[in-house]
Amino acid sequence: MVFKMTQLKGVFVAMVTPFIGGNISRDSIARLMEYYKLKGLNGALVCGSTGEAHLMRIEEIKETIKTAIEFSKSDFKIIAGVLRSDTGSALEIAKFAEDHGASAVLALTPYYYGFSDEEILEHYSKLRDKLGIPLLLYNAPRFTGRNVSPKLIVKMLSEGIIDGIKDTVWDFSHFAQILAENGSIGRKDASLFVGTTQIFLPSLIIGASGAILASANYLPELCVKVYDCFLKGDLVGSREHNKMLLKASTAIEKKLGIPGIKAAMDIRGLPVGAPREPFNPLNEDQYKYVRKVLETVGVKY
Repeated sequence: MVFKMTQLKGVFVAMVTPFIGGNISRDSIARLMEYYKLKGLNGALVCGSTGEAHLMRIEEIKETIKTAIEFSKSDFKIIAGVLRSDTGSALEIAKFAEDHGASAVLALTPYYYGFSDEEILEHYSKLRDKLGIPLLLYNAPRFTGRNVSPKLIVKMLSEGIIDGIKDTVWDFSHFAQILAENGSIGRKDASLFVGTTQIFLPSLIIGASGAILASANYLPELCVKVYDCFLKGDLVGSREHNKMLLKASTAIEKKLGIPGIKAAMDIRGLPVGAPREPFNPLNEDQYKYVRKVLETVGVKY
């Protein structure tokens, strides 16, 4: 399918999915869209890993994507997460997202069975053939057990099979190699995002398009300040904001995961409900810990 490539840039939130009483909350999604936009974020990834997509039925994923698009503004981009391994389900979600106005699709590499490079390439080729919006590869070895090689990623970029990536790795050299090799093939319109707060600023320095971050749910201001200071050439300011962001992200996300993220949002006045089972919500001591972490980085509720 022929389409006009739109390069995505900036800071995107890897959005949580609000479950109120166990059900997806339209009102909460609407409020989140308004909040993210107000804080200066460029867009949201909906139904990704932070969005608990693996704990949702396909119809719930569609509902969440549709609702987020409905309540987003024209200049606030929605990237639809596609985390299913089977090509048929991935196509179903991706086409639904495109038909309802998503700006792009982010598809996780098929996992569990140890698919070959050829099978991975064919999976994305079939998605590409059916989509008229940008297709990004989601590399998340922590969840899939497979770290897609820079060589394969750049091959797919050069052949127009994918239009960008979200590289959720803690190995900075992996992302750096992708950028370096992509530079040699001249794919200047690619959307090359990092997905971990730990290598956010270093990735900007070497030419990343931006970042898609879970920490932007509860610390959007810091994420935006890191990015904006960098764009202005204020590396000192960017580094100082990044230090605070790293401190909070490490203390909350690394230790408490999605339940910690949702608790931080609740503390900031953004009730998004409990995480889905088998996750447990935080206990009282953990909740107090999250509040203290936020206070140490100067968060005003």
